[in-house]
Amino acid sequence: MIEAGRRLLPVEVKSGQRVRPKDVAGMEAFLEEHPKRGPFGVVVHGGEEVVLLSEKIVGVPQRLVWG
Repeated sequence: MIEAGRRLLPVEVKSGQRVRPKDVAGMEAFLEEHPKRGPFGVVVHGGEEVVLLSEKIVGVPQRLVWG
């Protein structure tokens, strides 16, 4: 979690090359329970593509985050 005031950004790191919508069920549940505190989430993964995993969760390659 990254916290900024009352806002939260859930971030999950996965080592795999692929990330699928079923892999983020826990983050999806958090976002449903706290819609005003966490409007969206990010999954950092080992693949090459930016992937939309749900309406509120995006998968981002680790090379874009870490360089």
